[in-house]
Amino acid sequence: MSSAPILAAQVVVGDPIAVADAVAAKVAQHLPSAELLRTAREGFVRLGFIVGPTVGNGFSLSGAIDAFDKTFSVRLEVSATGVVQDPTGAPVTELSTATLAPEMRRAVRQVLFSAPPAFGPGSWP
Repeated sequence: MSSAPILAAQVVVGDPIAVADAVAAKVAQHLPSAELLRTAREGFVRLGFIVGPTVGNGFSLSGAIDAFDKTFSVRLEVSATGVVQDPTGAPVTELSTATLAPEMRRAVRQVLFSAPPAFGPGSWP
């Protein structure tokens, strides 16, 4: 069994939403189509990732750090505090979708990493 870290990211599917349009009454108008969601989800499964359930305009994406490195042509590391970073130690919060297949690039708007919480166990010296 590999000791490589497992990373989790959030995939946002669909067209960008204008902030002025992002009111509760209009949210349904901005949700991605079932086809876009299917394209993104199936594409990441084919690439060896685990995809979580669709929630709103996206889903969670989990996989070995090597899978992220290969798919997105990056080199990621995880700091002792759980921050996803590049080899220089700079935090990585978003991955470029430029290396994805064209049909996936049309479906995937963003792939994001969340910062670990700044509270709770392990957040103090």
